[in-house]
Order: sequence, then C-alpha cells, then structure tokens
Amino acid sequence: MGQQSSQKSEYFLIRWLFLRLLALVYFFAFSSLATQAVNLFGSHGILPINEFLYLVKMNLGNSGVAVLPTLFWFNDSDLILRAVCILGSILSLAAVLGMGTGFVFLLLWILYLSLVNAGQDFLSFQWDALLLETGFLAVFFAPWQILEWPWTNNVKQTPKIILWLLWWLLFRLMFESGLVKLASGDPAWHNLSALDFHYLTQPLPTPLAWYAAKLPHWFNEISVVLVFVIELGIPFLIFMGRKARIFAAALLVFLQFLIALTGNYAYFNLLTFALCICLLDDQFMKNIVMQLCSQTGIIRSRLKNMLTDQFLVQPLDKKSKAMSIVIGTFFLCLSIGSLGRGFVGVLPIPAFLEGLHDLVSTYYICNNYGLFAVMTTKRIEIQIEGSNDKSLWQEYQFKYKPGNLATVPCVVAPFQPRLDWQMWFAALGGPGHDRWFVNLLYRLLQGEKTTLQLLAKNPFPNSPPKYIRAKFYDYQFTNASEHQATGNWWKRTYLGECMPVLTLGDR
Repeated sequence: MGQQSSQKSEYFLIRWLFLRLLALVYFFAFSSLATQAVNLFGSHGILPINEFLYLVKMNLGNSGVAVLPTLFWFNDSDLILRAVCILGSILSLAAVLGMGTGFVFLLLWILYLSLVNAGQDFLSFQWDALLLETGFLAVFFAPWQILEWPWTNNVKQTPKIILWLLWWLLFRLMFESGLVKLASGDPAWHNLSALDFHYLTQPLPTPLAWYAAKLPHWFNEISVVLVFVIELGIPFLIFMGRKARIFAAALLVFLQFLIALTGNYAYFNLLTFALCICLLDDQFMKNIVMQLCSQTGIIRSRLKNMLTDQFLVQPLDKKSKAMSIVIGTFFLCLSIGSLGRGFVGVLPIPAFLEGLHDLVSTYYICNNYGLFAVMTTKRIEIQIEGSNDKSLWQEYQFKYKPGNLATVPCVVAPFQPRLDWQMWFAALGGPGHDRWFVNLLYRLLQGEKTTLQLLAKNPFPNSPPKYIRAKFYDYQFTNASEHQATGNWWKRTYLGECMPVLTLGDR
C-alpha cells in the first residue's frame, strides 16, 4: 500500500455511486431470475440445462467447459440453480450496502455469467451482455477493501484507465445503437416514421405507450431526429472535457427516461443510467447535493462536512497501474474487433481483432449493441390454444404480453418476464424452428407445473388438454372511442395458423 496523500479524489463519490447502482442492477437481474430460472431451464423447464450441456459436451468434448464457462458443469440440479440466483441476490444487496469490493463484484460476474451461458435463448438479451461487460470492468474499478463508505478518509484512488473504459463502453452502446439504425437500411428509420410504429410494436409496452401511439406524425418525426442526434452525436462529447461530459450525461439520461416511460426493458435503462453517472465527477455531485439540501432545509453538519472535506487518497501501486494498462489495451483491441463484427463492410477491421473477439465471446466482456435496427411495423402475437375434442378451444393467457383484449399494458421493469419476451421474438419470424417454443407446447400438453407457473391463466386446471395449437393475430391499440365503449386496450385480427394441432404422440 502506498503512502497516503492529501490529493483530492475527483471520482471517489462517483465510483461509490456507480458501484451501488450496478449492485442494484445485479439485484434486479438475480432476483428476477430466482422466480423464473427453474421454470425456464431447470430439469423440467422449457430448455433444460442438463440436455443443453450434454449436447455441448457431445460436440466439443472436454473443451466445452472453456468454450462455454458456467458453474453448472459441476452441478446442474434445480437446487444449485436456485442457490446461484439467491446467492447472487444476497451478494448484490451486500454490495448495495457498501460491501462492494472487487472480490464481491468478481463473484457476481461469475454467477451471472454462469446463468447467461446456461439460460440459452432466455438469457440472450443485450442487457444481459451489457451487465456482464460492465460487471467485468467493475471488478477492476472497485476497491479491493473490506468496506467502502463515502465518508471515510481512507480511500483508494480511482483507476482512471478503467474509468475511461467505462466511458468508452457508454460511447459504444449509444453510438452503435444509432449506427445500426442507419446501417440496416430500414425505411422506417430513414423516412423518420419509426416512432409511428414503435409504441405499439415494442415487446412490452406500458400504459403510457397507448397514449404515445396516438401522437401526431410530425411530433414523431422530430423525436426520431432527436434520437439520432443523441445516439450518434452526443456520445462524442464524452471525450471533450468536463462540461461536455456533464451535458452528454444529461441528454443520455433524458433519452433513457423517455424510453422507460413507454416500454419495459428490464434493467437496461437503470444500467445505462449507472454508466452515465460515470461521466460526472465528485465536485458536480457535491454541488448538486449541497443545493438540494440547502433548498429543502435538511442540510446537517455531518453531511456538509462530508461534502466539503478532502479525501485522503491512497495512490495506486505499481501492480495496479500495470494491470490497468494491460486491461485497457486488451479492451481497446477487443472493442475494435467487436465493432468489426457488428459493421462488416462499414468499418474496416483487421481479421486478427475479430478473431480475438471470437475467442472470448462466450465470456461477454466485449459485445455488440444496438436495439431495434429494423423497426417492426405490425404487432403480431401468438396465441396458444388447448382442446380435448378439437371443437372447443381455450386460450392460455400469459402474465404480461397482450392476450385478453381488456388486459391493461403493464409496468413490470426492472423485472423481466423472459418467456413473454421470447414470445414476441417468436412471432416476428414464426416459431417453427425454435426448439424452445415446441418444447413449451409439449410442456403444456404434459401439464408441467413449472411451465404453467409462468402463465397467468391455465384453462385446464384439472388435467392437461389432449390437443394444442397456436395462431397468429395482428394486435392493435384501440382508439379513444373504442376504449371508452368496450373498456378494451387492444383489438385484433386473425391472420392464420402458427402451429398445427399437436398431441403428445406427435413427439
């Protein structure tokens, strides 16, 4: 440990706040999976871990452990699956309360990586990858000490190289999100009409989306322009000085706030907000808190002293500085390779950098980002029906996705109902080749309790149906007069068969 100095730490409070927010994101991620993981990929789940790992080992042999890193190679029982989710939740809360050392964040990253690599389709979302990349950097960003409190006078110096990597991650996240929209060639983005469809067609809209879908076209055009400005232009301000970074943080947070108002995107908005916090510095945070406390009259001497005192900072030792340089160089190379994978033909990237990215892709420490590259212009929903006589068919109702026309659009974030999300993706291209969807239908034919727990309504409470099928419907929001007359938030039109009639004997 180096000698203490009176040098002021410009990012100590920011680091403390960022790590607490990241720990909160981890808590939402783990606790959300604690209620679903066994149902989705447990031993009797839709995509059982044991079957998946068996196929990996059959194809890759013993190298599968390194290619697909997960703790479930050692034990894939439902008990261990639950234990991983619960332990992750407990460690996350410990980190929120101040025990967020580098070791704790390393454990959180290992546990969540294990879940992502075992969860298959159900943990293939961009925010899962973003959490793992952010979490990995946090291992090197967090101080490796027993406790870290904002009022202590014995603090570890913030590793500036890792801070820059967090800035670079936020830059890539936002810039790639804008670039994929342009690179896709989708006419809805090019003619600025994307938001005419988005509020209706996004996976899980909120009640405000029903109202937002009725905004005039000219307003949506202006909004799309604003999205492009924020995603493609504002990220460059991150590297243009303190005031520019603060301005960039404000606009990026504003965009995330608007997105969260009309759509449920799990913990994505909160995680992006946490990254935006890294663009600020201690002095900015102190000024904001002092102003708020002064205006509300609740300022206390202890808090005032904490905000005005200078921290005694322990400089980074040579090993920590060397590690930061190595991690920084490695991540820079990885991220260039990542850009090459995402924009082949747009950005010329050396092949060896793409190969480096491939080598560590299943560790999710550097990823591609960019949601809604192609805007969906219709909301197609799959409705699953069961019957005992092929005459009377009854619908299964999901907890959050549209089904019953009177169902109010939900507010469920930062929780993510992963089956409901997968049903949205299945409807985009048809589920004929999705193994999980076929497995879902057979689980319903079997009356599997773990699967039925993921649904809002089981129309066959006494015994499972003999037959099952799925249909395509085109869903739309009702207008104001339709809603007032019927109480329905949705209306739908039958499109055709999604999956023909199946029985257990067809498997």
